[in-house]
Amino acid sequence: MSDITLREANLSDMEALLLWRNDALTRAMSIDTRELDLPTHQQWFTQALNNERFYILIAELAANDERLGMVRFDLEADLSKAKISINLSSQSRGKGYASRCLTEAIELFKKRYRQCDAILAQIKTNNIGSIRSFEQVGFCLDATQDNQDEQSDKLLSYYLNLGNEYE
Repeated sequence: MSDITLREANLSDMEALLLWRNDALTRAMSIDTRELDLPTHQQWFTQALNNERFYILIAELAANDERLGMVRFDLEADLSKAKISINLSSQSRGKGYASRCLTEAIELFKKRYRQCDAILAQIKTNNIGSIRSFEQVGFCLDATQDNQDEQSDKLLSYYLNLGNEYE
């Protein structure tokens, strides 16, 4: 039995997600490095919770429901592909939670979005922890991607083929 549980995000998670999102290390490793204010985050989060194209999961310790972080899937309009991101609280980093959170989140995602064929991730080249975590759960580097973002930070594009194993 895992020491981590995942559940769908709800309105009570809004402030924790904003705190994690505005963490200095999180922003440095994110494609969008801006700090967000509460009204902007509140508007986005409320809309995301009511949109089938967003699937946001909260990872918690099974023993005490302490929030560890979140895994988010942003699906394309036809639901055939999704971008994934993970953000752990500063207290949860470096403890081996990331790959376990990703594995469990992907299993839940596959059951809910059976029509999705692939999950994509974009990771900055200096984000060694994320690179290791995503590779550990089976993501492959996509050599066909340009791997440059608007700010000229080097990005790596990873993918995980899901196939149609549930059909």
